[in-house]
Amino acid sequence: MNSSRTEHFDATLNNLATMRRFVKSCIENFEIQTDAELIYDMVFATNEIATNIIEHGYKNQPGVISIEVTQSDGAVMVHLRDDAPTFDPRQAAKPDLDLPLEHRPPGKVGVFMTLESMDRVDHRARGDRGNELTLIKYVKT
Repeated sequence: MNSSRTEHFDATLNNLATMRRFVKSCIENFEIQTDAELIYDMVFATNEIATNIIEHGYKNQPGVISIEVTQSDGAVMVHLRDDAPTFDPRQAAKPDLDLPLEHRPPGKVGVFMTLESMDRVDHRARGDRGNELTLIKYVKT
C-alpha cells in the first residue's frame, strides 16, 4: 500500500520542531512495520537537511520548504523541496573525522551523518533554482 502526506513550511529555524513532528507523525501513521531507529534516522536527516536549506540555501531569507513523506514498496521516503540555489549534498566534502575536534572546521558533519544513516539519497535539480532531495530508508521485514 502506498501512502503520502505533504506539508509546506516557512523556511525558518523556528519551524524545525514542527517539521520534525510532521515527519515522525507521518511515519508512525503508515500501515507498515517501522522501528524507532528508522523513525529517528528519518527525523534526524530531515532536520539536518532542512537546517542546511534554511542557513545555506536561503541564507536565512524568506523561503519555503515542502516536505512530502511517502511509504511505498517497502521503503519510507522523505522528499524535501526548495527554491534555493541548486546544491547536491552528496557532492559535499567529507569531514576528516580523524582530526581532533578542536582542529576540525565547523560544519559538514550533519550532512555526512545524514548520508551515512540513509539507505539511499537522491538529488534532483528543479530548473535553474531549486532542489528535491529524497531520503530513503528500507523497511526491515
